Amino acid sequence: MLRSWKRRIAREGVAASWEPVEAPHGAQPDGTGVWVYEIRVHNPGRMPVDDVRVDWYFKCPVQRRRDGVLDPSTTHLQLVQPVLLAGGERRWHRRLVMSYAEAEVALPDTYAEVHFVDVEGNSHTNRWPRTKR
Repeated sequence: MLRSWKRRIAREGVAASWEPVEAPHGAQPDGTGVWVYEIRVHNPGRMPVDDVRVDWYFKCPVQRRRDGVLDPSTTHLQLVQPVLLAGGERRWHRRLVMSYAEAEVALPDTYAEVHFVDVEGNSHTNRWPRTKR
């Protein structure tokens, strides 16, 4: 049986993070900018977790761009990983188009919720950042 502090790390430590690996230097003629983000989900526990879902929320509409095609505007993107091994990490890269002017104000309020099921079959949700802005 895992000690309570190890169980707490395994439960509360499953985290999502994101950072821009490319950012626009200014608006395009249509007023948008293109950002490339790396999104990560990490399992610090000693046991795998499954049914991992990252719900990534924005305060302004974004469009995912892939192969030159824009998806419909949304304020929510979802990323899925069936199993995340103990001590494991999953990375995604997403190219996002959004209003350059809105992004400056809205991006600091971006947050993610990580949903997963632990090895005992219990569902959990962690919000990152933990504090609401």
